[in-house]
Amino acid sequence: MLKVVQTVSGHHIKARNSINMTDVVETSETTGEVNEGLKEISKEFLESLYTQTKALEDVAMDEISLGPWSHSKLKVLEKCPLQFFLKYVLKAKIPAALAGEQDTSAADIGSAAHRILELIFKGYTVADAYAGAKKEFVPEKLSEEMWTANIETVEYNITQFKERIDSFKQRHKVKKVYTELRLGITRDWKATKFFAADVWLRGVVDFVILLDNGDAMILDWKYGPPAAGGIRNFKQQLDSYKPLINFGLVPIKGATSGVGFIKDGEIVLDQFTDKEEIEGKMKNLIEWNIEGAIESTKEAKAFEHRVGNHCKWCEFAPWCKAKKADGNLKDLEKSTSKFFEIKKVE
Repeated sequence: MLKVVQTVSGHHIKARNSINMTDVVETSETTGEVNEGLKEISKEFLESLYTQTKALEDVAMDEISLGPWSHSKLKVLEKCPLQFFLKYVLKAKIPAALAGEQDTSAADIGSAAHRILELIFKGYTVADAYAGAKKEFVPEKLSEEMWTANIETVEYNITQFKERIDSFKQRHKVKKVYTELRLGITRDWKATKFFAADVWLRGVVDFVILLDNGDAMILDWKYGPPAAGGIRNFKQQLDSYKPLINFGLVPIKGATSGVGFIKDGEIVLDQFTDKEEIEGKMKNLIEWNIEGAIESTKEAKAFEHRVGNHCKWCEFAPWCKAKKADGNLKDLEKSTSKFFEIKKVE
């Protein structure tokens, strides 16, 4: 187990000797105007979703039309078909003024840690990787305080990740190392470009080591989850990477995948998977999961809203939770039933 070093930083608050009440009144009035403006933008956005849904005549409910697929896209359909409809069918984009109001700090912290690891395994020193990532994230996405509290505190763990990977590379004959690897395959499991017109399944793999003996080691970096929970919750994601690499990059003899838990400083690996299982069971499981998610949505006869822990990460949550007086997505959800009606053949 890697040692986790935690630091505590003090926060200094500048005091004002006096308060100008005129400033307070003006600020209050301005805030009210801003809030009313945001409410209007929110209302217009909600109305646009209804308008687009009404104008849409049909949604082809098959794996090709709803693709291209990724692990994250499949999970959205499994967990909340309504979010899938808004995000991938309507391709709805949250207005910039409203997006700026959403708290993305947790995602930005994870992205910053990922970026540091990406730079390190591209050859940067830990110090240079930290400096480069900080320029990208502070202050545009993260405050100085958030960087100190959440990113600087895991420098020891990240350094230990590098040392463990370096040690692994010294003990094994390494053919090539990839970081932030983008892969795509066609429906008949042929390699293609990530954004190609014929791409059916794609994914971005955080870290891959190809060995001379034909095996691969695959790692996915996770900032927040505790290592004590193991990799069970990430198994579907990790298993999807093995066929992606085998069919989309280079044929492999087998693979081991795992998670690097950044906050806990631990790397947890699963069991080795041979080529036969990768090209058989794991490949088939991806197809079955996609087909199953589509069939589940068809059985519901609507792109239904499903409540769960995932809601707190959904960009459309403010409208799902909106009070009826302000309007919400309930009627839109019901209206999607038109896409599942059996049409008469004339």
